[in-house]
This record gives sequence, C-alpha cells and structure tokens, in this order.
Amino acid sequence: YIDKMDGRQFEIYLQILFRHLGYHPEVTKQRGDFGADLVMERDEKIVVQAKRYGYKNRVSLSAVQEVYGAKAYYRANQAWVVTNSYFTKQAKELAAACDVKLVDRRDLQELIRAINPTFEAKEIYENVTPEARKCPECGKQLVVRQGKGDRFFGCSSFPSCRHTEKINK
Repeated sequence: YIDKMDGRQFEIYLQILFRHLGYHPEVTKQRGDFGADLVMERDEKIVVQAKRYGYKNRVSLSAVQEVYGAKAYYRANQAWVVTNSYFTKQAKELAAACDVKLVDRRDLQELIRAINPTFEAKEIYENVTPEARKCPECGKQLVVRQGKGDRFFGCSSFPSCRHTEKINK
C-alpha cells in the first residue's frame, strides 16, 4: 500500500509509524514547511523529509539539502530523510558530510516489521484523500475515482476531458 500512496498519505503513514515506535510526531503544513514533512520528539527533536517514490527512482541530494535546512529552522537535533525507495550516491555522500540520517526502503521495512502496522497503511491508502491536483489538459480539478482495480485521478470535467493519472504519479 505504501508504494500506491501519494506524498501526503505517506507523511501521515510515517506519523502513525513513528508514534508506534515511541516518538511524538507532527505532520507539518503542506506548503511552506521549510523542508520538514514531520517534526518529532522522543529524547531529541528530529525533522523528517519524507520521499514516497517509485522504488526504482532514487532520492537525490536535494532531499538532504532540504532537511538540513529544516534542521536549522526548527532548531532540531537530528535530520532524517525517509523513503520507500533508495538514495543516490551523491545523497549518501552529502548526508554523511551533514550528519543526516538516511532511512531507505530496507530500513523502512525493518521499522515496519518491528510493529507491523500493515492495517494502517491500507486504511490510509483507502481513506485519506490524496493531495489535490489540477488537470494539465484543461486546468480543472482532478478528483479521485474508483476503477476496476485501484483508485486514480480523473478530470472533474469528464466526459469533455478524459485525462487520468495514477494517484502516486
């Protein structure tokens, strides 16, 4: 279900996951978050940049740059980038130099196995509305529609505009 989520759904999933792991996470506002998608505390304040990608797409060094800036803005002790994918070589090098923790697909799977919140992933994917988008063809709002299998975005002006997109594009 995580691979089918959009970015906002993934942030909410991580909030629940980290809560189960003993942190006190809060999802930041969608716009103007200064590079942090979650701010959480346990022993220290941690900022998290969440990147929900296709597992074949690697997270670049820009995610490390963003969360490093967020660490200063939120006066956090640690900065993490969490993804359902993997990181580029440059992202790993910069993270090591900036003391940013990288949590890749394999690490995320281990965290999930520690508490097994599979039901939350399904609930979030099915019940949390993906982030709003506009149709690139006509400019109208894209709305969530249910197909024969998965949900997808379809243009609100259907049938005059037949544009569709995968939710996790």
